[in-house]
Parts: sequence; structure tokens; C-alpha cells
Amino acid sequence: ELFTSSVSAQYHSFVLSGRQTVTIEQAKKEAERLTGTESVLWRSEDDGDGVYNLYHGDVSAQISRQGGMLVRLVSPVACDKSILNGSDAAEKAAEFAAMCGYGTLTAFDTALQTFTARVLLVPEVSGVLLFTSAVTVEVCLSSGRVTYFDGRNYIKNYLRH
Repeated sequence: ELFTSSVSAQYHSFVLSGRQTVTIEQAKKEAERLTGTESVLWRSEDDGDGVYNLYHGDVSAQISRQGGMLVRLVSPVACDKSILNGSDAAEKAAEFAAMCGYGTLTAFDTALQTFTARVLLVPEVSGVLLFTSAVTVEVCLSSGRVTYFDGRNYIKNYLRH
């Protein structure tokens, strides 16, 4: 799955007030930190929608121009067995989201698939779960690596307000 301009246009304007604007090189460094792929290997496209669209092979990442936060990641890895369970996957997902600057999120739901788990993480404010600001993370059950991350709703509905 690669990002298309229609998807980017749907979630345009990731303007995070009070956050420093990052350069394309800083965005590539953040993608390197999160995926392990060297920053010099990332290709980029500039569509002016508030994010840097970065690609390397079949891995793609969106990093916000303001704040340099991971917005979306597609990082396919071979998942051929289940070593982790749903709780392990939820923990890995929450750790990854926190590492990306999303703070402490509550794992609300974990959907186990053949060799992956899709985890729905939500922010909690005064005991209220904010589902409109949910983050989706898919974790490979054989390695614990994140294969998919989507923080668009969190940024759009939680950080921007």
C-alpha cells in the first residue's frame, strides 16, 4: 500500500501549532530512527499537504512538517508464525506510539489476524476514551515489529485542538 494524493488530500493540513518546522533531512532521520533504513536511502515527494512523503522499496512513511511526528507508516515484514500474543502486541504498539511522541495511549482493542495483530490505541482524558483520536498500529506476531501505523486521527482531532 502506497500513499496516494487522494489519501494525502483527505488528511491535509497537519499544522501543529507551536511545533517547530522540520526539514526534509530531519524527516528522513526520523524515518531512519523508526525503521532502521538509512536516511540517504529514502526518496521523497513534496505535495505541500503538511507532511513529507518518504519511500524506500515497499516501505512508506509520512512525517509531519511541523513537529516531525510520524503520521503514517507502511512497513511490510515477513510474518510467518505467531510467537507473541495479543497482549504482547498491544504492549509493542503502545511502546512504538510513545516512541513516536504520541504519549501514553490506552489499548482498547486488539484484532488478531493470521500472523499480525491490529491494535487500536486511544488517548484518555479524565477517564474518557477519545475514540475520534484513535491510533491504529499493526504488529508482526513473529518479530514484534510494527508493519503499519496510522496516527492521522490523533493529530487531526487531538493535537490540533
